[in-house]
Amino acid sequence: MSDGTARQRLLDGLAASIADVGYSSTSVTDIVQRARTSRRTFYDHFADREACLVALFTTIVRESIRAILQGVDRGAAWEVQIRQAVQAWITSVEPHAPVILVWIRESPAFGPSARRLKQEVTEAYISLIQSFSDTEMLRLAGYQRVPRHRAVMFIGGLREMVALALEGAEGAEGAEGAVGAEGAEGAEGPESAVGVSGAGVSRQGGERGKSEENGSGLRDVTERAVDAAILLFGQPSGDSQART
Repeated sequence: MSDGTARQRLLDGLAASIADVGYSSTSVTDIVQRARTSRRTFYDHFADREACLVALFTTIVRESIRAILQGVDRGAAWEVQIRQAVQAWITSVEPHAPVILVWIRESPAFGPSARRLKQEVTEAYISLIQSFSDTEMLRLAGYQRVPRHRAVMFIGGLREMVALALEGAEGAEGAEGAVGAEGAEGAEGPESAVGVSGAGVSRQGGERGKSEENGSGLRDVTERAVDAAILLFGQPSGDSQART
């Protein structure tokens, strides 16, 4: 078994265990049993269970950013680009719904490496939003670069809407008024989150089943998130000056 294959299996094993029993009930033994490998192999790749989760979430983020970059037509109208970006993100994370929920709800209690990744991820999405909005075509149409604080508000609000939908809140209605904002100081941008090496994550049986159950809820989130994004930064700004 190559190192890449072993690492892949360990990430898949963690994802499957989270889908089946949750992160708090998952042990290193559970991961290695699902990965059909040994504890020694696990510790060859990861310092502990949390390090494995950080690596797993890094691969999911990298996949989602790639999906957004490929899914957005930079020549389309701004409102169309917003919809394409949100749809690409929802589609890319939906198969990993149990892991996403763990990351949103439980990662604030994790250690420095998880907090650092959370900051890097926020910065990566801010950079994407600002780069999409900062084009000559959009400037000629009266748009300005999305201010940083609005991007942060949208990212935090989207995470909360997704979490509520996955937790079974009725249609995520309670999330419509939520404007979450997560701190993102000291990170360098999308390359730190996108460029970290890591194996891809395949769907496991339990994860697939749960993501299918949550699929319609996340699709509802798509429409609400698009509406929120257009309200936050989807209108021509005229003579107003956007602050970064």
